[in-house]
Amino acid sequence: MKNFPLADLLVIVLFAAVFLLLNYFGFEEILSDYILIVALIAYFTGKFVMKMQTRKNSRN
Repeated sequence: MKNFPLADLLVIVLFAAVFLLLNYFGFEEILSDYILIVALIAYFTGKFVMKMQTRKNSRN
């Protein structure tokens, strides 16, 4: 496995924290009702991280 980018780790930790907080405060029905929005957030965050990685790699 290559270097695990810090941005990927931060995104994983951020999403885990948000989902744990939603579950802790009893908003799990929000996740099931709006799962498409959660999926779109994950998709566009992944695109952004990939763009930043590509930009970083092109500079080296």
